[in-house]
Amino acid sequence: NSGYLDGIATDGVRQHLAHDFDAIYVVDLGANVRKNPKLSGTTHNVFGIQVGVSIALFVRHKQKELKPRKCVIRYTEVGDDWTKERKWEWLADKASVSGVKWRTLKPDERNTWLHDEEASGFDKLLPIGSKETKALDSLDAKAVFRTYSLGVSTNRDSVVYGFNREKLSKRASDFADDYNSEVSRYQRKKPSVDELDTFLALLR
Repeated sequence: NSGYLDGIATDGVRQHLAHDFDAIYVVDLGANVRKNPKLSGTTHNVFGIQVGVSIALFVRHKQKELKPRKCVIRYTEVGDDWTKERKWEWLADKASVSGVKWRTLKPDERNTWLHDEEASGFDKLLPIGSKETKALDSLDAKAVFRTYSLGVSTNRDSVVYGFNREKLSKRASDFADDYNSEVSRYQRKKPSVDELDTFLALLR
């Protein structure tokens, strides 16, 4: 299954593979029928299955002393629209890793191996806001907005959103009545309860 090559949820897998091996060779045979409805498993997939297929060789050298490995990831792919017979012929012709023209992959900080132009340039864009910029006491902001928040937030969506106007109106009205009732009760308790937090704690 070639899903680990570009899956968002498999970035940890790619991280550990690059950490544990000295060299990785990946032949991506594609034909993920679930991602490309134009393909047919029986026609384009070398095993006649629905998921994409890859061949991977993981090389790990012996070490006399334990030290970080500098993994080199080499990758090649065939046409996604190739028939399985054409892919079989290609594999038979290449025969070994020495017969393949490889492309060296450069993982980014998110352990992404396969980059498209849009994804690779996204991280270089100026963010709308960031915690780092918000924390800086400087006008030298590396974001569009120096401060930011959730904006308009009800924190009571179940009370103020609904599909039935009459039910929503009654629910909001009941909520307001309950709130005002508690405010009134707090005011009546005020001679013996000075702190609002203490009063609220008594409700638990």
